[in-house]
Amino acid sequence: GFKVLEKSGKPLTTENLINALEQINGLDLGIGPIITFGPSRHQASNRVWGTVLDKEARYKELDME
Repeated sequence: GFKVLEKSGKPLTTENLINALEQINGLDLGIGPIITFGPSRHQASNRVWGTVLDKEARYKELDME
């Protein structure tokens, strides 16, 4: 969202941030379903995953058992 907003050259406002986030389509974080947002879709998923960032700043799923 922030990278999209940065590239657009628009100032950081609530409206511009929402518009940028709504452009995210097919984002794969590597830990669950592909994430897509839109004007009527603001919830990425109905699931929650425990995650951490590894040394390369990649998401890794936590074993919570």
